[in-house]
Amino acid sequence: MKKIFSLVALCLCLAGQAAAEKIQVSTTDPGSGTPEHLYSMKNGNYMYANGTTAPTYNPANYGQFAFYASGTANAYYIYSYTAEKWLTYTQASSYSNKISFVTLTDTKPTTAYFKFNNYSDDLYEISPYTSSGTNTSTGIRESIQILLTAQRRSACGSKAARKI
Repeated sequence: MKKIFSLVALCLCLAGQAAAEKIQVSTTDPGSGTPEHLYSMKNGNYMYANGTTAPTYNPANYGQFAFYASGTANAYYIYSYTAEKWLTYTQASSYSNKISFVTLTDTKPTTAYFKFNNYSDDLYEISPYTSSGTNTSTGIRESIQILLTAQRRSACGSKAARKI
């Protein structure tokens, strides 16, 4: 009986860890405490985003970001925990490639959230919504990887940094 219970407990722990392999939203307001789930972002050229979203190869400069529910499926507000600012953009009817598209603000934006398309494992495409609320091919879409950097306890109680 002990062997069966141990096997069931092990399976539950593994299932709990497998279920946590997707982006998890934070619910703690940044002004009230530390977000529950912090991530770093890396593009296909292995450059990480620092706290202000500028590219960096230096691990000491990797930014930590939290994602908050927007009310739209697979779309999130992004908070830079490192810079203590929200990521935002000026909504328009269409977009083109440009520098400084994403800006930082002290207050949570009301409409500037980002669509996350999960292609495989830890590969996500993040893109903005237009002023009409659509998320079509914008010309500025960037595929990046989202990596979990926060320490947290798994379903079995062990502490581990997890990559998603």
